[in-house]
Amino acid sequence: MSTLLRPDPVEHTILAADGTRLHAVTAGPRDPRGVVVLVHGVTMAIPFWHRQVEALSDELLVVAFDQRGHGKSGRPGPSGISLDALAGDVEAIVDALAPAELPTTLVGHSMGGIAIMGWAARTARRRPINVRGVVLINTVASHILDGAISFIPPRLAAVMMFGLWPVVRSPLPLSPPSAPVLAGLLDLLVLGPDRRSSDLALTSRLLRATHPRSRAAFLRFLAELDAESAAAHLDLPTIVIGGQSDRITPPAAAARLVELIPHAALHLLDRCGHQGPLEAGDRVNAVILSAAQSSS
Repeated sequence: MSTLLRPDPVEHTILAADGTRLHAVTAGPRDPRGVVVLVHGVTMAIPFWHRQVEALSDELLVVAFDQRGHGKSGRPGPSGISLDALAGDVEAIVDALAPAELPTTLVGHSMGGIAIMGWAARTARRRPINVRGVVLINTVASHILDGAISFIPPRLAAVMMFGLWPVVRSPLPLSPPSAPVLAGLLDLLVLGPDRRSSDLALTSRLLRATHPRSRAAFLRFLAELDAESAAAHLDLPTIVIGGQSDRITPPAAAARLVELIPHAALHLLDRCGHQGPLEAGDRVNAVILSAAQSSS
């Protein structure tokens, strides 16, 4: 690890188009070969990407930010929660923190991938030339809840619909006594067979830290989302990473996404659930690094 050759991570505050305050960090060597922008999923935050920040910042400038309503970023401004609002946040981060002279790869997990699809539609006529590639991880363009319960056994679908979903979409705080039940549901439905206890602990901690009203509003937004037309605007080389054991966005959803995106390739990770960047950090990092090198 060449820590002596790179400065410590730097924190930034970026204003979105509607004034929402976005918290971001950058980390990398003094002379990076390119840029990777990391966009997390619903109820996650910058710490979700710790394996990517640590591994990729030896060679690349790594940019990670908390989506509106998450982590240290502000609650949504006048634009509220919409596909275009999330897309505008990605645009603001890229414009502010990805140097125009460096090739940039956008990496989105779950809702972060959806935000990047929105970015593609939003910037279709004014695409920044430095953004040259995309990696979408454990994500889907539409029918998120219906798609998930269609491809898992009925008993697990019932657990999701009547166990996890009502708990996390409620605007009420998650009380401490609910922690063991929540952890059990996350372990069953979100993570794959090779997860570490630390993956479960981080997923649970970040979910519980998300403001209850933001959590509920974002999950309602996702339940009604249809971003398939936005995905069709993603005319950059794209790698779609799916987990063979993903019960939230199953492999069939990843395959559908490849059909929608003009220049997409599918990469499935065996024994991996919905939290690919955590569960299969080394394998995900290798794909991201390859995509970044291809775009340089």
